[in-house]
Amino acid sequence: MKFGTVRKKWLLSWVLPALLVVLFFYIRYQYLKPGLKHGTQAPDFSALSLQGDTLRLSELNRDKYVLLYFWGSWCSVCRKENPKWIPVYERWAASGKFEIVGIGIEQQVSRWQAAIKRDALPWPLQLADGVGLNLQPASISDLYEIKSVPSKYLLKPGGTIIAVNPSPRQVNRLLEKFLGE
Repeated sequence: MKFGTVRKKWLLSWVLPALLVVLFFYIRYQYLKPGLKHGTQAPDFSALSLQGDTLRLSELNRDKYVLLYFWGSWCSVCRKENPKWIPVYERWAASGKFEIVGIGIEQQVSRWQAAIKRDALPWPLQLADGVGLNLQPASISDLYEIKSVPSKYLLKPGGTIIAVNPSPRQVNRLLEKFLGE
C-alpha cells in the first residue's frame, strides 16, 4: 500500500467527518442566535404583565438599562440559569436604573407562573408570550427573532441593544462601567 493511499483513507475516514460535524454545529449556532445585533434599536412593544399592568418598553427603557430575558418553564437550561440572575437584579434594581423583563415563551401560562414562584424570581415585570396568547401585531419573540431559549438582550436607556445573550457576569461588568459602581 502506498503512502498516498493511506493518507486519502485517513482523510476520508477521520478528517472529513470531523469537518462535517464542526460545520453542522457552526450552522446550528448561527441559526439559533437571536436575530437582532449589538448596536441596533430594540423594537418597541406593549404587553400586559402578570399583574395586569400594560408595559410599554419605550417608557420603561427611557432612563433605565433593561434586560429582556426570554425563557420558558419547560427549558432546563433556563431554569438552571434563573437563580444566577437574582443577585444581578438585587444589586442593580435598587438604583432605579436597571430592570429585568422576563418574557415567558409558553403554551401554558399556569406552568410558567408556577415556575416563577418556584424559582423565586424577584423581578415583577413578567410577560407571557406564547402560542394562543394573541399578542398583536406580532409576538414579542417574533419581533426579537428568538429561535431558542434562553435568549437575552441588554438595552441601554433609549433602546439600543448593547449586548446579545450576555451572562450575568457580563451584565454586572457593563452596568459597573455605565453606572459607575
